Amino acid sequence: MPTRAPRSPSRPPPLAPLAVAALTACGDKDGDSGGPVAGGGSGAPRLEIVSPRSGDFYDQGETVLLDAEARGADGAVVEPGDLRWSLVDGDWSASGDNLDVTDVPPGVWTLQADANVEGQPVQATAELIIYAAGR
Repeated sequence: MPTRAPRSPSRPPPLAPLAVAALTACGDKDGDSGGPVAGGGSGAPRLEIVSPRSGDFYDQGETVLLDAEARGADGAVVEPGDLRWSLVDGDWSASGDNLDVTDVPPGVWTLQADANVEGQPVQATAELIIYAAGR
């Protein structure tokens, strides 16, 4: 009976270690992702990035939907005021909610959303990976 040679493991893509690091670093310093507390109010206004989700990846030039949800102190959904998007340690920004963008530069980024909810500044983050064109 013939024997088969063992298969060599496939090599992961070059950004695989960075993607794993990005996926494990989704919360802020106290481990809270910034999303609303299930079952009602959290006691303070909050902001959650609905799209993109942490760990989402796109090709450079692909449309990325920026969408956030704000909740008031009572847990009810409210409109975020002055919603601004930026890349932590990056030179890119946008303003508005439910916004399609195509100009996010390639890299592994922390996307930050800042807004005012019920007169208080709130913030949320999500990890985002943009692959360079022609990779």
